Amino acid sequence: GGGQPCAHCPGNGGDAPMVMAVAAVFLSGGAIVLGRMLNAGLAGRRGPVLSSLMNYITGLAGSLVMLLFLGGAAHAAFPAPQVSPVMYLGGALGLFCVYLLNVITHRLPAMQLTLLIFIGQLFSGMALDFFSTGLFSPGKLAGGFLVFLGLLISRRGDKRS
Repeated sequence: GGGQPCAHCPGNGGDAPMVMAVAAVFLSGGAIVLGRMLNAGLAGRRGPVLSSLMNYITGLAGSLVMLLFLGGAAHAAFPAPQVSPVMYLGGALGLFCVYLLNVITHRLPAMQLTLLIFIGQLFSGMALDFFSTGLFSPGKLAGGFLVFLGLLISRRGDKRS
């Protein structure tokens, strides 16, 4: 038809945002693994509680710096609508996750720990989707089990080497 060109179609300038998003996801994944290893190193030297505390202090400092640089843009991006206080428990859950990872990171190889976290997130996400919306995907369930099977095969191979 004679309509407007599709901004999301390949070749129409729609690829750049997708490439940027994929690059950001890969950089984020690498930063998470590196941060986890640095936190575990500090936990090994100073204990998991201090390591978790330092993680949140440096995160708060970084957030304040971003707020300074973003200024009004931060307020536009994060308006203060009425939010249930329960929503603020995400920070407490994050602290709990950082603490747990500080305790277990040195006990498992980085790849295996990353896969275990991914599998936990995948199955937790499926459970949340099911209980909040009723959606269930047999394909995602099968995919999660395939990743878990791959982890078991990888561990078995590591034990033989």
